[in-house]
Amino acid sequence: MFYGAHWKMADPSFAVKRRVNDRKLRFSKKQIATKRAWHDINITEEQILQALEKHKQDPDILGPLLPTGA
Repeated sequence: MFYGAHWKMADPSFAVKRRVNDRKLRFSKKQIATKRAWHDINITEEQILQALEKHKQDPDILGPLLPTGA
């Protein structure tokens, strides 16, 4: 089976911005009440940074598959 990073955490340079500023802060009351995107509702910057640190040494499984010059 092939496993890879979910796009929201694939690039540390924008993971915090994407999950906090572009998601969490934009939820409507209805989205929160119906628990849509529940995994981003209570996420903190610290939790994201900890997850990134935990996976920092994971092997690069996509690099060799990407076309050169991409």
